[in-house]
Amino acid sequence: MYRLITFAASIIMATALFSLFTKPTFEHVRTSQAEAAGYRQALADAERLNARISQLVTEKNNLPQEQMEKLDVLIPEKIDEVATVMTLDKLAAKHFMIFSDIAIAKADLTDESDSNNGAGAELPTRSVEDKIDATAVKFSVSGTYEDFRGFVSDIEATLSLMDVADLSLTGEDSEKSNEYIMTILIYHAKKAK
Repeated sequence: MYRLITFAASIIMATALFSLFTKPTFEHVRTSQAEAAGYRQALADAERLNARISQLVTEKNNLPQEQMEKLDVLIPEKIDEVATVMTLDKLAAKHFMIFSDIAIAKADLTDESDSNNGAGAELPTRSVEDKIDATAVKFSVSGTYEDFRGFVSDIEATLSLMDVADLSLTGEDSEKSNEYIMTILIYHAKKAK
């Protein structure tokens, strides 16, 4: 009888010990192992990224001066605002459009809407905004829709990196003269501090 009571008490104590201590400890160890695996993966990704960055820097340093000059045309260090306006005016005149109402301002490239997306701790990153600036050029052109299409195609063909940030039009018929109000962003490299 004493053996039966001792055996039953041992089973109850072992079950209680497993439920209250061992099982939660195993779950904590599994969670820690999964977290460590995630960190190891992040470290491996960071090492691959650093290797790729080193490779790209080496490739950039090995580029001939001629190609570096072409790259400087694509993303210059400074925007010549007068030359930009003159280029846009020439493109508009080429398509028989009237170019007017010019406004030039520094563009804000920050987008705070998706800064962290609520996921985990924020990691320090080197964003594009650290290296690239933009100048916003707002203007209006008047002409037919077909002329406007040709004008926009010529803007796309320019060597400078630019985006159409805003476009609105006033007019009712594509055969008649419409007014198109555009804002374009022209990108350039930030000056080194």
